[in-house]
Amino acid sequence: FLWAIVRDASPDHPEHSIHIIDFKTVIQGLLLALTNPQIWLNAFVGFLLYISLSAFAELWGIPYLEQAQGLSITTAAYANSMIFLGWAVGGPLWGWFSDHIKRRCLPMTIGSIGAVIMVCILLYAPNLPILTLFNCKIPSVFIVLFLFGCFSSVQILVFAVCHEASKMKIAGTAIALTNMVVMIGGNVFQPVIGKLLDAGWTNSIVHGARVYPVHAYQVALTVIPVSIFIAIIVTFFIRETHCSM
Repeated sequence: FLWAIVRDASPDHPEHSIHIIDFKTVIQGLLLALTNPQIWLNAFVGFLLYISLSAFAELWGIPYLEQAQGLSITTAAYANSMIFLGWAVGGPLWGWFSDHIKRRCLPMTIGSIGAVIMVCILLYAPNLPILTLFNCKIPSVFIVLFLFGCFSSVQILVFAVCHEASKMKIAGTAIALTNMVVMIGGNVFQPVIGKLLDAGWTNSIVHGARVYPVHAYQVALTVIPVSIFIAIIVTFFIRETHCSM
């Protein structure tokens, strides 16, 4: 598809055609990106919102769902995958909605608030009820996790904000810097939550693996709603781009 569709030059937009730059220009662009506070604030929001995937869905989600919600390991795995499905559905929808209203910061604030609500339900309302939809019994935790993913996927807008808050010639560098900050989130939050879990461990081991009590999970995973709440606050300090360069 890349070979068939992507082109270096666009006849309709010659200003977007490929151009060669030297190493000095690259360094100058990097310095411009590094000294732009809006890029850092925006990247920090992405850093905080990515926690839904990096710290929960990719690591602690399944064991938590087994312990707190009483799901089998198979059902917990299916439930956990709802977060990824929520991101897949929510990402394009947030992009469309943001473009439609010509706002970036407002959708990020709304999505972050929704993510906090969903994760609080997930953490502090164990044993969620079973719902019957279309004659099928579905644990409501599936819906909560799907919505958690949908709301968290508003994080995708940080890349649009980064592009629009930068000069065209350094947009790629700024996006790369933003992506680096976002990915650091996984390396920061995973071990922090792990340490907090170990602090609440009651020396229980099953099949050679540590088993943590529900309370330990709730305390450790409180990092997630706290982090997203901070993201809500930071969104008010990001300059609105109104979807334009």
